[in-house]
Amino acid sequence: KRTHMDINGALINCSRGEFDGDTKEGWFAGDASVYDNQGYLAGDSIVVAREEGEGAAWGNVVVRDSSKTLTVTGVHANRFNDIELIYGDSITPAIATNIEEGDTLILGADMLSKDEDWLFAVGGVEFEQGAFSGEGDSLSWELDADEVWLLGNPIVRSEEEELTGDSVRMMVIDNQPSLLSLIGNAKVLSYTNDTLQNEMMGKTLDAKFTNGDIDLVDIKGNGNIIYYTIDDANSVSKNKATCSHIKMHFINREVESIILLNSPEGSVEKLN
Repeated sequence: KRTHMDINGALINCSRGEFDGDTKEGWFAGDASVYDNQGYLAGDSIVVAREEGEGAAWGNVVVRDSSKTLTVTGVHANRFNDIELIYGDSITPAIATNIEEGDTLILGADMLSKDEDWLFAVGGVEFEQGAFSGEGDSLSWELDADEVWLLGNPIVRSEEEELTGDSVRMMVIDNQPSLLSLIGNAKVLSYTNDTLQNEMMGKTLDAKFTNGDIDLVDIKGNGNIIYYTIDDANSVSKNKATCSHIKMHFINREVESIILLNSPEGSVEKLN
């Protein structure tokens, strides 16, 4: 038998439980859930302290914000007013799923924290959105500003590129990166074909994307690129350039132009 309650605007569903109307504290079990102005909290069992704005859930935890675009699952969750902490375990990570404009971003970590318009991920961070994926030790996401920081040996991958740096900053529009900045020891690897690997390196690197495709790379500080081209006769050339500032323009993921600024050095070597 299911029990349904409305306690001062909080909708509670459970199989069994108790609630003290004087202290505004209670516990609920059996596929329990609480829906209020803070959002949705569900689990095998839940305890709440309404006066303090606190709650906790254990087992098959689901947390959903009031906009219903962000859902987080885990094995344990704590709520303190507007702050929610969701934990995974050694088998199952905490997982956040964000759906906007038909695009889905999935983020997993040992622990996820939701604080109003911020989402934080700590420990074993991995994310995936369409053709993009990445990993690192920690991540912060300012939801209103669409700004994501990935720290701790961060790696971001697309269908054809792998991007690394000391830290990674992304502007995410409708769950797709529009601008990606590599800060410190920036490096991008891509492939001309199955055997030829292109490299772009510098102190910092900004990559601009349109509809998920890279169309501009701006390298600053100790810029160094190695890029292979194949002409119509299948002749392969190795292009090398060193410069303090390099700009590369892409069309359909292929290099359209390379601009070397400030004391450039370069060479082209025919390989066959």
